[in-house]
Amino acid sequence: MKVILITGVIGSGKDYLAKQYIKDHPQEKIKVLKFAQSLRDVTEGMHNLPKGDDAAYEAFKAIPENREFMVVLGQNLKRVYGEDFFAIKVAQDIKRLQYDYDTFVVTDFRCPIEFWTFTKICTDIEVMFADYHSYRYTLIPEQETEKMAIWLKEKGFKDRQVFSEYEFMCILVGYELLI
Repeated sequence: MKVILITGVIGSGKDYLAKQYIKDHPQEKIKVLKFAQSLRDVTEGMHNLPKGDDAAYEAFKAIPENREFMVVLGQNLKRVYGEDFFAIKVAQDIKRLQYDYDTFVVTDFRCPIEFWTFTKICTDIEVMFADYHSYRYTLIPEQETEKMAIWLKEKGFKDRQVFSEYEFMCILVGYELLI
């Protein structure tokens, strides 16, 4: 079982890279997951958004106040349930589905704790950096969920660059020494 964590800033093509991976690997059974799925579920319920309606959700999320609401909600969920709350939720999904899929692609890898949590449960992890400049491409350095991706960009990593688990572990140690 392989796990691919995709990281990048807002609008950098993370979901696009997942779709491209699926297209390029038709022989693999692939499941796309998101750390923020729990956050989306709560947001849809609280704001009466149609469950699973990507267009409605993206429109909601495109409003800066709504995105800020989701950031604060996510931070509070982590404060109450632990920094690894979202990572544990996805890890539980992977454990439950591990015999049904060859590869899991997580398209919203944003925080070091997610990587460290996965190193405890997975043996084959890759990290892919997304840096395509879509119309939504945004750098928000003050937003906690964007800091790691911005740092990777500033270090000169390129769009679609792939790192082994060990390589990314070394990179992440450097990042954590700075924060």
